[in-house]
Amino acid sequence: MVRVASVEALGQMVGLITRTQLKAALPRLVPTILELYKKDLDVAFLATCSLHNLLNASLLSESGPPMLDFEDLTLTLGTLLPVISMNSESKDQTDFSVGLKMYNEVQHCFLTVGLVYPDDLFLFLVNKCRLKEEASTFGALCVLKHLLPRLSEAWHGKIPLLVEAVKSLLEEHNLGVRKALSEASY
Repeated sequence: MVRVASVEALGQMVGLITRTQLKAALPRLVPTILELYKKDLDVAFLATCSLHNLLNASLLSESGPPMLDFEDLTLTLGTLLPVISMNSESKDQTDFSVGLKMYNEVQHCFLTVGLVYPDDLFLFLVNKCRLKEEASTFGALCVLKHLLPRLSEAWHGKIPLLVEAVKSLLEEHNLGVRKALSEASY
């Protein structure tokens, strides 16, 4: 519980520390936050809020270039994709509310990354769709659906790649992947 409180507090204070301090702390902070996704839904929500604040501070700073390369973010993004499906699996009303808030916060995380690395994020998401793993495909499709209108200018020339990936999913026989495609296109 101490770790959860620490991550929550750090997530709220991350904008107050210097870039040098943040850069030094990133190798410890990100894995600690990602570890919290193995806990319950409420803890995962707090972790997602902290991660969003951390991404904003480390990628969208006006006082310098991004502190994380896209390659540094792939593990984080790969961890976040299955989190999106947590909301659709919840049956309890209180879990649904927390799950919906977390879903929105995860989308904010992806938007933050997409504003800095639009091409890399697009290819990452399309490649996750091509893997045809149910949770990752569902997450990638939901993120693509959310980001298409927000990053349409940066992604305009890449639409044929997305169409090709979705067409390959339409031919998939795995019911989980088909379900992910139908739910994400809703």
